[in-house]
Amino acid sequence: GWHTRCLEAVVSTQSTGAVVGDKLMALEKELEAAEGEGAIADIKNRMRLEEEKRANYKIENIRRKHNYIPLIMEMIKILAEKGMLLPLTMKAKEKLTSEAAAKKDSQA
Repeated sequence: GWHTRCLEAVVSTQSTGAVVGDKLMALEKELEAAEGEGAIADIKNRMRLEEEKRANYKIENIRRKHNYIPLIMEMIKILAEKGMLLPLTMKAKEKLTSEAAAKKDSQA
């Protein structure tokens, strides 16, 4: 039934790496068939943009999946040990208060 088709689609996607046709492969085929320097340059440029986009997606995925909590906790611990945590939190609180007041004044 419907669940089986969905499961098959997921398995197929995981094995091929894409739900839709691979843009880069399509551009490579387009490049093989292209004639004229302008068309070839355009396709190569689109290929370069696609590769850059993939590299950016890869970096974003790494950042999204990384657990930053241990780093944040260690930074807070170091700030507390150096006696810098309380002054920084007070300064941030004052800034938020002044920004809220300024926003309230501008709306009035």
